[in-house]
Amino acid sequence: IKHILLETLGYMWSSQVFSLGYLQTALVMAQMTLTSNRQTSDSLIAAYRSGAFHKIVEILDFQDQLQHSLQRITAGCLRQSVELFARCHSVEDIVAMFEEACPMVYPVEVARQWKDLRDLTALKSWQPKEEQLTSEQRKNSFEQEIIWLQLRSCVIRSICCVASEAAKNTVPA
Repeated sequence: IKHILLETLGYMWSSQVFSLGYLQTALVMAQMTLTSNRQTSDSLIAAYRSGAFHKIVEILDFQDQLQHSLQRITAGCLRQSVELFARCHSVEDIVAMFEEACPMVYPVEVARQWKDLRDLTALKSWQPKEEQLTSEQRKNSFEQEIIWLQLRSCVIRSICCVASEAAKNTVPA
């Protein structure tokens, strides 16, 4: 249930927590989303041990959805942002982070394979039916999220590249 909540409602709070400056909380939330593979694997083992073989297919399908969800990719970018702003205090720290986990810039073809698991109806609207979200608006929202994610990834990658070049050009004392 935790993973379903993170995937469907995580978009509401994940970016706000980071932008409000709660970096440690944002990091914990991102780690919860990113560790879903390990926890769904535990569910697979439990289903196998209890003999609920019909549940294994459902868990594998759910694991595939989690692997390709927009929220998971966003959580990875959020984690890199938090590490960059909270833990990197020098150019060497940024270069070390860049060498450890290079921020991804996702091509459009890869981004189109992501799944939108957000529940945009979680907040009820009192607007008339014709003024509520349409499927076209939902699709546009998903495409905008992809563009913003790609922009954030490019900014992180740019900062890391500049730091790497600065470290190469620094004259040792």
